[in-house]
Amino acid sequence: MNEINLINRFCDGDKSALKEIHDRYATLLRIRAYMILKDQDEATIVVEKMFAVFWYNRRKMRKIVDLKEFLLDAVEQTSWSIADRPYVVRSLLACVGEKDKNRVNWGDITRLINQLEDKLYPAEQAKMAVLYVVQEKDYFEISCEMNKRLGNVRGEMRLVLIMLKLAVGGNI
Repeated sequence: MNEINLINRFCDGDKSALKEIHDRYATLLRIRAYMILKDQDEATIVVEKMFAVFWYNRRKMRKIVDLKEFLLDAVEQTSWSIADRPYVVRSLLACVGEKDKNRVNWGDITRLINQLEDKLYPAEQAKMAVLYVVQEKDYFEISCEMNKRLGNVRGEMRLVLIMLKLAVGGNI
């Protein structure tokens, strides 16, 4: 089937189009996720979660030109979200002087992020940081929710982390 027609059917809510996309690309996507995560079960979970986010946001997907490349990028960003999260959380905990994530006040983290809003560029980076750190959304979910280019979310999160560290006098 023509890929444009497949994307259009998918965007119109045709579940058979989702199944066809899944059947066509799931194995390749699991391999890509595994290359980043080095865990087969985690890679499978990432791919299925990515497909769920993809389906939920299907109305925003009509602009896809190359479905295979889009899905590979989406699963890669979702995988990096999981791989990056422990580092980001540890760094934020260090910013507020806490070692145990179960004892941290996430409201304090949210307030710290929001206080930096005027220093972050673009300004929506503060919202992006709250979505990633506090609400534990992955980069693909954030790009869909905020209509951001998928590849930019991870880089912007790194900039936010640097700004947070600078704000509390931490070392970069």
